[in-house]
Order: sequence, then C-alpha cells, then structure tokens
Amino acid sequence: MVNSAFLIVLALLQVRQFEVRGEVVTQYKDRLEWVQIESIDRRFVDYAVIEFDGRFGFKKVPEGIYKVTISIAGAAEQQRSIEVRPAFADDRGRVAAKVAIKDDVVVKDRFKVGVASLAVSPKAMDELRRAHEAKGNVEKARKHLQKAIEISPNFDDALNNLGTYYFRDGRYDTAASLFLRALKSNPNSFFAQVNLGGAFIALRDYERALTENLKAVGMRPDDSLAQSQMGQTLFHLKRYPEALTHLQKAKQLDPFAFHLPGLFIAQTLQLQGEAEAAIAEYKEFLKTHPGHPSSKLAEQQLLQLERRD
Repeated sequence: MVNSAFLIVLALLQVRQFEVRGEVVTQYKDRLEWVQIESIDRRFVDYAVIEFDGRFGFKKVPEGIYKVTISIAGAAEQQRSIEVRPAFADDRGRVAAKVAIKDDVVVKDRFKVGVASLAVSPKAMDELRRAHEAKGNVEKARKHLQKAIEISPNFDDALNNLGTYYFRDGRYDTAASLFLRALKSNPNSFFAQVNLGGAFIALRDYERALTENLKAVGMRPDDSLAQSQMGQTLFHLKRYPEALTHLQKAKQLDPFAFHLPGLFIAQTLQLQGEAEAAIAEYKEFLKTHPGHPSSKLAEQQLLQLERRD
C-alpha cells in the first residue's frame, strides 16, 4: 500500500505555486490599464491593474506557461508569453517577468469597430469588466460573459472572450461559432480573427485555417501568434519551406511564445532532412523552455537525431 503522506506531498508538488512580479516596458506607461494572465496548461486565469510605473503582480500562480494580455488605452491589446517554472524562480518562489511593448504599438485597428458593436450597452460593458475581474474563477467569468451577450448579442469582445473559454474546454466547434459571430459584428477584431484560425487548426480543418490565419497575418504581420498559426497550418499542409518562414518570424517576435514555434521549426527541419539544424533547434528549445511538458518529446527527437548523426 502506498503511504498516504507520500501521496499528499506528491499532490502538493504537482500544484506548486509561485509569485509573479512583472513589469511592462513601454513609453506608454501612462496609458497602461490592466493585465491578464491565462494558463495554457490548466484552467487558470487572473487579472490585475497595472501600476503607474508599469509594474504588476500575481500570487499563487501554478507552474506553467501563460499568455499575457496587456491593455493600453488608445491602443490595441498586446499579447506576450511568460513561463512560470522552478527554473525561472528565485529561492523564495518569485518569477520576474518583463513584457516589452514596441514604441509604435498604437495601431489604428483599436478604433475600427463594426456597426453592430456601436450599440453595446453600458451594462454589457460592465459585465465584461466583471468577467475580467473574476480573479481566476472560470465559471463566474463565463457567466458574466454570457450575461453581457444576453444584453448585447453583437458584443464582439464578449463573444470572443467566451469563445476562448470553450476553446480551453476542447469544444472547438462552439468556440469557432462564437469567433465567427464576433467577426460578423466587428470584421476588424484581430483577436477573434486569430482565435478563429486557431480553432480551425484544432479542428484539423487546415484549408479553412489557412484562409483565416492568412487574414490574421494580414491584419498584424508583427504578431507572433498569427505568424505561428500560419506556420503551423502550412506545416500540417506539408508546405514546409513556407511554414519555416512564418515560424521563424513568430519565434523572433516572442522567444517564449506559448504556441512553441521553436518546436515546430525543429520538427519541420527534421522532416526536411536537415538533421544538424534540427538538433540545434531542439537544444535551443530545451534551453528556452526548461521543464515544459513538451521537453520529453524534444529530448526523444534530439536523442534519435544524434544517434543517426
């Protein structure tokens, strides 16, 4: 019989938590509003107001990789990636994270709204705010988003946000339908567009994914997620040279990207028979993402390539 005390200790190790101390580096610090971190590995979302000096913090953050969304007044929301793991923490369990925003971040698409979006009720806007402030309570946030859509059925931000919850639950068809509704209301909604492309990848509908991700790249050529999803789509369509172009740009834009363009680059090079380049890419991935769940796959492929070499 397994010692029950051992099982308790093991459970505690599996849900190790950290404190994240972040800073947004930008010349627009006076315009910073809020930051949201969203786990890629588990059901965890949290929200915080950004201080006047660009600093923010989160406590009791489970180990994992996170998508960070930064809200800037008068500009489009920006997304970056951070990893919260023992390898990045100090001896007190604190992870320092810097999120750099380019000086030319103020883009016009923030002000391009669909006609239907202009009729969003202030009450619906308030429900969206409450969803952001739900402090990681997924079900509570979902209810606020559903309420916002009940009040204003064409509220593109609420539709898109609700779609991300269904996506995380693996309900990709429902997520895609919500992203499509958001785009019908506001064709210039970049996040709904890039999320729709991701949903079609998850559904393995790569032809539709190609169409939607091409639109996302056209809207924001310098967005890492858009470039990565375009590269992944081309990878699945076995258009490897084109895939590499987009994946390499995605990696350059966000080296810690939660969508792991480096791993796809290594796999693409491996499939093209470029063993030496693939080995270098796998090694860089393991150095950049220590302790990531995909590390075992990278290690296995690296060992296989080195044996052949």
